[in-house]
Amino acid sequence: MIDGYEDPGTPDRRGGARFLWWLVTRQPGRCAAGAMFGSVWMVLLAATPYLMSRAIDEGPGDMGAVAAWSGALLAVGVFNAWLGTVRHRT
Repeated sequence: MIDGYEDPGTPDRRGGARFLWWLVTRQPGRCAAGAMFGSVWMVLLAATPYLMSRAIDEGPGDMGAVAAWSGALLAVGVFNAWLGTVRHRT
């Protein structure tokens, strides 16, 4: 857990990149978690149109497949909404 009241030290103010690097070195776990959550979130955003296309392509005549793909789309959407919140808070 990160102590919000702990003195983080003197920031490196010689430029934007150096300041960002200083932030990353002070919170490496949080930066790694944020990068991982953001990457998974973006992949799932790309998976949403694929799942929708599968539901549409298998739709004519097979309502069981449409229901299955629609359920997968709903599950990915709900998980992605939760993941977006976690990513934002990290």
